[in-house]
Amino acid sequence: MEEKETPGPTIGIISLGEMGLGIARLLQTFQYNVATTLDGRSPSTVERARSADIAIYPLSIMVDTVDIILSIVPPESAISTAESVLKALESDRRPISNQTSNQSSSGRRLIYCDLNAVSPSTSIRVAELFTFCSYRSIQCIDGGILGGPPTLNNASDALSIQAWSRPRIPLSGPTKLPNFPSPAAPDLTLSAILNIKHISDELGRASGLKCCFASLLKGFQALALQSFSTAESMGILNELDEALDDMAPEMARRVKRGVSVVPRKAWRWIWEMEQIGECFGETGGWDEAHENSKVFANIAGVFDVLATQTEVGKKREEGEWKRNVQELSEAVNKGAG
Repeated sequence: MEEKETPGPTIGIISLGEMGLGIARLLQTFQYNVATTLDGRSPSTVERARSADIAIYPLSIMVDTVDIILSIVPPESAISTAESVLKALESDRRPISNQTSNQSSSGRRLIYCDLNAVSPSTSIRVAELFTFCSYRSIQCIDGGILGGPPTLNNASDALSIQAWSRPRIPLSGPTKLPNFPSPAAPDLTLSAILNIKHISDELGRASGLKCCFASLLKGFQALALQSFSTAESMGILNELDEALDDMAPEMARRVKRGVSVVPRKAWRWIWEMEQIGECFGETGGWDEAHENSKVFANIAGVFDVLATQTEVGKKREEGEWKRNVQELSEAVNKGAG
């Protein structure tokens, strides 16, 4: 594809799932250069990249082209993605010599932002990988994404961040993300556009915040899934629905909306729940508190049932994944029974 020359940094995104694509579109709107790699990507990811007019490179080329890499992959791929980036950097390269710790062989440092839903210890493992890179100076930032993909709500005012719904992106670690100004709106920085807040100089704090946040939302959806499917098996789902609408209408609205999209997400939430359990056990001290305190290992099992034992969980394509509470409860009972 023909590349468009625009000033400012180049930001690589691995990979272009829903979140990655939403962030790419936000960055493109503010005229940042965006690049990706399709090495090992699914057909749906390939289609997203081509339809979004994003610069596409082999990974070995992309790592030499970008200033920042945003790693946004399923949590079980966080370490292997970092290893692939490191391998691409080391492949057929000469070691750094006579360079400062903040410069690459091209005079630029590379910043790797691990924005995946992993435990603090996993994020630290990712950062440790890059200490062994001898070709290009890499600084790793721990991060997380709280909320859904960026969406443009007012196309007539796209260069205003108020026109966008954006997730929160906490970052942590000794390295701070450079405040590159937007080529399209110089008064706005990269951090402001991406809704980034650096919360700590200690690696792992941002991924820990992601774990604590996700546990309340996704953990509750697993409990709701068990509650609804149990009520359906007893023939009292309508009564439960009426009671929720009457006694807790706001919770009812939220839980029904949340549960309806779980089939599409369950496969990637299995490992995320295990990572949350690791965070709570190691960092929160719950592994030592009680032998039955490993709640999120069991919640991972709920999502595993949905993802692997039900037809709705196995269908992830657009148009096939959204189900109301009745349909989902019936599917769970049929698959798990």
